[in-house]
Amino acid sequence: MQLTLEGSAPYLHLIGRRLRRLGWDVRHTAGTAPCAVLDGRRLALGQSGVPFGCQAEAAVAARWLEPGEAMGFFLLAEGTPSSLTGWQPLLDALAPARGMWLCCGPASSALFVGRVLELFSYACGPAVFPQGATPDSLQAMQADPWRLLQTQQGLLPPLAACARAYLARHPLPPSSANPVSLPPAPGHAHFAQALAAFLLTLLEPLTGAPTHEASANSGTQGR
Repeated sequence: MQLTLEGSAPYLHLIGRRLRRLGWDVRHTAGTAPCAVLDGRRLALGQSGVPFGCQAEAAVAARWLEPGEAMGFFLLAEGTPSSLTGWQPLLDALAPARGMWLCCGPASSALFVGRVLELFSYACGPAVFPQGATPDSLQAMQADPWRLLQTQQGLLPPLAACARAYLARHPLPPSSANPVSLPPAPGHAHFAQALAAFLLTLLEPLTGAPTHEASANSGTQGR
């Protein structure tokens, strides 16, 4: 089975070397946007948090770093369940282990999840070892990541806005009007949507914005 990697993005060479280590027959061709082609089907390959440049039946994003060639990449996939099933052997090969990749939901879901992860990275990175921290305080912060995030108040509004914008494109069904008190588990039918609802449940009381439930109700009353 021969896989073709199209495009000139530097990370395609990392992907190719990873797959060849696992016995895949991979060739590279020129193209305007990075994607994988297998049996006439196309899978967009993008950077985490950046819009995909290739129109395809499914897509996967990652931070394509050098260690991933040997260890595997943290993959954020999007597409219909049937389209992703067709790409499962490739996703399993690129991931650290079989099945260790995240299905985010339909189109644009991987972009949303990637941006959320980037915001969390920026928010929590400077706070991991704050000035004057003690071993006890660091242990307490690691046991409560939400407390860690609250130390970076400036990034809470952008995080809430990102979640609110995703729910505007992918509204929750009426049966999901109650606050979401737990984060979604991998395997959720629409992980990105559930993640957005969970984030707003946590963030909107802190940012002073109306809750997403109240916003949905006001929109309904105005019809």
